[in-house]
Amino acid sequence: MRYPTKKQAAAFQAKTTAAVIALGAVPDKHDSPEYRELILNTIYGPLHLYPGETSIRTRFDSIPPCNPGGAELNPYSGKWNFEFGVMPSQEELDWAITCIKRILP
Repeated sequence: MRYPTKKQAAAFQAKTTAAVIALGAVPDKHDSPEYRELILNTIYGPLHLYPGETSIRTRFDSIPPCNPGGAELNPYSGKWNFEFGVMPSQEELDWAITCIKRILP
C-alpha cells in the first residue's frame, strides 16, 4: 500500500482547508496553525470543520433532525465526518464539498 509523503499530506490538507473556506467557512475561536477549526453557517446551524490530511471532520452545534446525507451523522454527538482513503483523491474531496454545499443557506 502506498502512503502519502509529509509534503503530499500537507498539500492535501491545505487543499481541503481552501475548499471549505471557499464555501464561506471562517476561523473559529480555537483555530490555530497547528489545529484548524473553522465554522460555517448551514441550514442546520453552525457547523464546525476540522480539515485534515485524510478527512474533513465536522460537528454541528445542534444535532440536525435528520441525516444531511453523504456521510453518517452521529445522532448523539452531532459529528458528521468525511473520511477519505490513505491516499485521498480530488474526487473524494469534491464529493465531501458537494455534500456540504447541500446544507448551505
